[in-house]
Amino acid sequence: MLKLSISAAATRSAATRASAATPRSIQVSAIRPASSASKPPVHNASSTGSSTGSSTGRWFLPVTAIVAAGAAYKYYQQSEPIVIDTATEIPAGVDIDSILYAQSSITTLASASNASPAGLRLDSCTVGSNNPSEDRIAALSLGPTSQLFIVVDGHGGGQCAQIVVDHIAPYIAQELKNRGAVSTITNGSWWWPTASPATTASSADRSQVVTESIRAAFERLDSDIINGAFMAPAPKISKASLADAEAHRQAFNASIASAVAGACTLVALVDGQDLFVSCAGDSKAILGSRNEDGSFEAIDLSVENRPNHPEERERILGEHPGEDPDMLVGVRPNYDDSFRVLQYIAISRALGDAFLKWPLTTAQSLPEPLIKKKTVPHCVTPPYLTATPLTTHRRITASKDLFMILGTDGLTDELSSKEAVSIVHGFMRVAQAVEKGTNRVWGKDPLTHQKGWVLDRDDNAAACLVRNAFGGKDDAVSRILSVEYPDSRDVRDDVSVQVVFFRGDASSDGVHVDTLVEDARLGASRFPVKRGLDSVNLSLAQQKVAQLPKWLQWLEASNSAK
Repeated sequence: MLKLSISAAATRSAATRASAATPRSIQVSAIRPASSASKPPVHNASSTGSSTGSSTGRWFLPVTAIVAAGAAYKYYQQSEPIVIDTATEIPAGVDIDSILYAQSSITTLASASNASPAGLRLDSCTVGSNNPSEDRIAALSLGPTSQLFIVVDGHGGGQCAQIVVDHIAPYIAQELKNRGAVSTITNGSWWWPTASPATTASSADRSQVVTESIRAAFERLDSDIINGAFMAPAPKISKASLADAEAHRQAFNASIASAVAGACTLVALVDGQDLFVSCAGDSKAILGSRNEDGSFEAIDLSVENRPNHPEERERILGEHPGEDPDMLVGVRPNYDDSFRVLQYIAISRALGDAFLKWPLTTAQSLPEPLIKKKTVPHCVTPPYLTATPLTTHRRITASKDLFMILGTDGLTDELSSKEAVSIVHGFMRVAQAVEKGTNRVWGKDPLTHQKGWVLDRDDNAAACLVRNAFGGKDDAVSRILSVEYPDSRDVRDDVSVQVVFFRGDASSDGVHVDTLVEDARLGASRFPVKRGLDSVNLSLAQQKVAQLPKWLQWLEASNSAK
């Protein structure tokens, strides 16, 4: 996400924006640089929604998959900054809480016993910048002591992100079952750790099995996406289908967007005392852990997959020997200072993004007007992105590891890990999850005072994080939120956050963290508190048919029939 000061962010709203309140004008002359975040912010709407921006605006895009793909290519290749020189109106009286809480929730989580370290409570919040938002989040149960939390950051449209959030959990569950790590106990979709050799073996062996299962699930789902398993079925080659070629081409163009779009994917699996975090993209997982002296420590549980990371750079260069290193991982001249794969995209792992993974013959077989150029310049030995996640494993210590933050880069580009943990720490103190006047549970945090976090406005920790990422105080937050799509892409990204509170261990201080967390301000919640998580629908993990090869055969036949 583009980093702007609050005063700069305030200048980005459209000149034509109307407001019931009396606006004040600010004359600006600003240059919009390209995003230095992990993904270029593609300004398109998905096939399920429509843009609310002006149809004559610089960034307006029709809601079609053809334009979505073409616009993504055009944006990624753009080499000149956009100049904004306009009188900008900033409406007053933005209803901050309505925006922050429109897609927020609190869920109290079931667990087999209070001794289980599985999640106790989940706070979530999503605030869009794109219209509609390209972020997706979900949380599902794999059993009484196993929970899966999912954060997906889409780009180039939300089509791929929607597939990932719907299917990654059942794909993981299926791979766990295939390796004997879990077994079904009912006719439904709930899972228990099983007494198979995988679970009776050493902890290290089980850790390896779970890690391999998650990796295989990411890779299998990505293969299905880029090979068209979620596309509309290809027609049979017949006189009837060839006679109605235009209608079939339109169906193809609409459904290929699920492969052309991309999705940075972050999942966290709480499996008893084990925590597995897998990331393909630039979203981030952060653990809030309490030290013996009562202070808090922010522990990164994931690595942002960006090509400027030394290990990622070396991997990419090693996979494409003989190609220009500065082109493989380089800064695009006269554009911005972010390192990009092929000077094109600033992430190194993601699901989807098929144009960077398809064989050249596949890309060159696609029909016009899907995209004017069928390949990215200098794309000669694809794939250049991988969906293989980087996975970390940690044993949860109930007395120390108290919460986990999962956030898209719309949050983590604005807040450091330490700042994010400080905010949640402060939120819990203000929420009276400790005895007043004591530091027995949470300890002191000097950042709370240094940064001036706004901690007394929210009953949802995720919403509290988003509020402070946007500046905290009402004036700052309203300036950010007043900017409407598509101009909003210049000042904020789609933001999605989950905060998982683990069950604490009260043995050392006599304060029952689990009860306090669950009861903290729930009586004042501005929405019904949900109980429990949905279980995984295993039917979504069934084998699927790759439709893209069939479509390419039909397209070749239709071209020959012209």
